[in-house]
Amino acid sequence: MQKRGFTVSELMVVIGIIVILGGIGVTNFGGFKRAQDLKSTATSLANYIRDTQQKSITQEIGPALGVSAKWGVRIEAQSGGDDSYTIFYCNVCTTINSVNRIVLPNSVEFTVPAQGGAALDIIFSKLYGAPEGGNQTITITQIGGGDSKTINISNNGLIEVVDS
Repeated sequence: MQKRGFTVSELMVVIGIIVILGGIGVTNFGGFKRAQDLKSTATSLANYIRDTQQKSITQEIGPALGVSAKWGVRIEAQSGGDDSYTIFYCNVCTTINSVNRIVLPNSVEFTVPAQGGAALDIIFSKLYGAPEGGNQTITITQIGGGDSKTINISNNGLIEVVDS
């Protein structure tokens, strides 16, 4: 009579293959998550910029001002800190009134504007929605990954996200 089943060595080979494949999957998942963080951060920022531009076009009233306001986005690239962007409104724009501040995920950072540099304020003109400083560029990069996305804002107000 013949015995049925697997030998210990056959089971060890199968377990070894499963462990190797599992290790490869876990390694690839980390890169996938960083890529998704980059994509979602760039898309979210572009959408916030479009919403802010629309508020300027429609001359939405700034709550603290009581009159129609210019609206903008402040990009802050902190060396060794949390990069963030802030939605704000202003009238003369020497001081701003913050509405919402969003911190980037730890896996991405702004590279344009430069880390530790001055904040970049993108202020949209009323009615037309063009950026007051002309063409603007924001670049978000994966930390440790090298991939990046660029948000271009043209002088006529077109906002687009491109791979860079």
